[in-house]
Amino acid sequence: MGGFEVWPVLVDGMAALLAFALAFGMLRLGAFQYGTLAPHGAEATPVLHMLGLVAGALGGVGLLLPDAGLFRAGEIFATDGAWSIGLPVFLERHALPAMATLRAAADGLQGKAGVLALLTGWGAILVLGAAIIMARRLWPGWRAAGAVCLLAVWIAVILHYAAHLLAWSLAQLNIWVLPLLLLLFQRWRYAAPATGH
Repeated sequence: MGGFEVWPVLVDGMAALLAFALAFGMLRLGAFQYGTLAPHGAEATPVLHMLGLVAGALGGVGLLLPDAGLFRAGEIFATDGAWSIGLPVFLERHALPAMATLRAAADGLQGKAGVLALLTGWGAILVLGAAIIMARRLWPGWRAAGAVCLLAVWIAVILHYAAHLLAWSLAQLNIWVLPLLLLLFQRWRYAAPATGH
């Protein structure tokens, strides 16, 4: 049957929803694990939480650097590019950092992958080290230190997945990206301003 096919669009839409649901699930699981492991009163020390977030963000950037070439616009919107894959293949390749990515990040710590990889890798380690020292001083035992390490790992993994998910989603939308952006811009532009009394 010629013309517009509805079924492939529905399948692609459901795949995208599932991929975004996985990202949301990762956020919820990470927050739950951190909340369970962190000692009572840890939320009263926001600097500890912030150090974990910064360490995780730096680690996430370090995990993205080996795949930096995949995030160029030409690669994302290429007809048969690296992002022209279905959901199962996307999850297999990008849901978690691959061993090759982890090895490349380790090479970055040794200065073999450029200055940015060296700075983000060692920056993550130093910030996490400061967070562990602070946690050990504020709370006896390793529970608080373990919680901040877990937070940093989750942030790095979620940032890695979110960046790949964004690139994959843009590749799936392809020519629809510009109209969608224009629609969102128009909606934002003409949104009623919030009035406070």
